[in-house]
Amino acid sequence: MRKTFCQILSDARVEAAEAAWRRAQMASRLRHLVAAQGAVAAARLLSRIKVAAVKRAILLAPEYVVVGIDSDYHIGLPSVRWQSKGRLHLPVNAA
Repeated sequence: MRKTFCQILSDARVEAAEAAWRRAQMASRLRHLVAAQGAVAAARLLSRIKVAAVKRAILLAPEYVVVGIDSDYHIGLPSVRWQSKGRLHLPVNAA
């Protein structure tokens, strides 16, 4: 059976959200590396990239992303979780 336009659009939306999530994960990993090297400006830029990518993923596929406040690891930080794709922490001012 052929896919409808609505199904194609829905699939593309989820794929784009997954790509944004992967971009956020990569920015997070890179931010940790450059922060350890003392590159504050680069770490700040990567943090903004991560926040923008997470916001894009939430906008595209809110049914897959759970937003909350972490209560077990980085207590008090905003925590964003995509089931089976991991969890990311955002800066407190990432509204």
